[in-house]
Amino acid sequence: MKPRSAVPCTDSQNRFLQPMALSWQALISDAALAQRCLSGEGAAFDELVRRHRDRIYSLCYRMCGNADRANDLAQEAFVRAYERLDRYDPGRPFGPWLTQLTVNSCLNLLRDDRREDDHDPLSEEWEEWHPVEARSVARQVMDREIDSALEEAVLSLPPRYRAVAVLRYLEDSSYEEIAGTLGLPVGTVKVQLFRAREQLRELLRGVVDSDMP
Repeated sequence: MKPRSAVPCTDSQNRFLQPMALSWQALISDAALAQRCLSGEGAAFDELVRRHRDRIYSLCYRMCGNADRANDLAQEAFVRAYERLDRYDPGRPFGPWLTQLTVNSCLNLLRDDRREDDHDPLSEEWEEWHPVEARSVARQVMDREIDSALEEAVLSLPPRYRAVAVLRYLEDSSYEEIAGTLGLPVGTVKVQLFRAREQLRELLRGVVDSDMP
């Protein structure tokens, strides 16, 4: 069942990203708010936006590197969430579901800007990657303050690698969470993250230890 209240995007352009006053909705779970929205309570969706807008905008900015574009992408993500709210499973967390919609929107934009390469994302040669080395590299990245140098490096990655790098290094998501967000097997996520890490290691020489393994 679609929400019966007016579609939020018909209001002012930046409605989704404007501060909103706290109310009783702040005491209700995301899942309950989603159900109230489906019942016609527009204020319930406003509260969902209030809770998640900063994180979603940050995710969009890290994916595209442009404030205006990030604002548009965040708005689009919330509009898509509103329009597809009847597909949301209230038995699962709302945040990861919204993140998946957001990442997909960002990837669609990035694919319009730059066609993805045609490499097989999961081949036998990559099944023997070294997890000890990977953890060593990840520690060196995560132990440092995430600054503009890392974000700039991530922005230079191809879209498929950028998505896993943003979710892993900038959003601190687990492999399983990334797999769920992107709709990929965990093994594919590890392979793509390995390749992203190799490129980041080259891009960040001089920022992280120069003798990274």
